[in-house]
Amino acid sequence: MVPDRDIDVTYIGLKSREKLTDILSYEKEKLEHIAHQKLLRAMNSNVDRIDLEEVAAFIKTARSMKPDDFKRNIQKFVTDSHFS
Repeated sequence: MVPDRDIDVTYIGLKSREKLTDILSYEKEKLEHIAHQKLLRAMNSNVDRIDLEEVAAFIKTARSMKPDDFKRNIQKFVTDSHFS
């Protein structure tokens, strides 16, 4: 399919509350510029504190956890996670 050849495309503008951009990083991440001026690399500021064996153990047991236990444990790795 080719727009304007196989199908008609009509631009009607943004919908209510539609965003043109989205922020995909956390407040605590360091953002670095890369070669493309519109892209940034997000660097986790907590990398030196992550114990990979602890992450592996969490992954193995996550499916069997109760929701409240899961929320409490995931916050060890995703420090700015917010659960209601």
